[in-house]
Amino acid sequence: MFLLSCSSNDEAIILDPADNSKSVADCGEAFVSPERNYFCLGGAPEVLPSEILNYAFKHNSRNTDVTWSIESGEMEILNIETSVSGDFTISIATIKFDSDFDGGFLKASSIPNENKGEGFVLTEINPE
Repeated sequence: MFLLSCSSNDEAIILDPADNSKSVADCGEAFVSPERNYFCLGGAPEVLPSEILNYAFKHNSRNTDVTWSIESGEMEILNIETSVSGDFTISIATIKFDSDFDGGFLKASSIPNENKGEGFVLTEINPE
């Protein structure tokens, strides 16, 4: 997803969240549920207003349904891409933080096809 804006001299500026060093395509620390489900959500914990970043959710179930939601804060989900890699479902969400962003919570959740219950991870994001 790209954002197009104009500068004072009317030249186009294109921002690609994949070029931002704070964007992620995978995540590290994980939550493991009693059912042995593995979930993680990775991405920048601190952002600038008007920034566009990628966040990653990973679950150890193939073809699970992933849902992204904004629990609070001035941000919007621009795009979601979900794929399967090995035994994991990986979902990447592109998030745009509004110009008046002053903190909030982003949630990613999934219900495995094996119906072992829902798992979710909630992350707090604050302005830099």
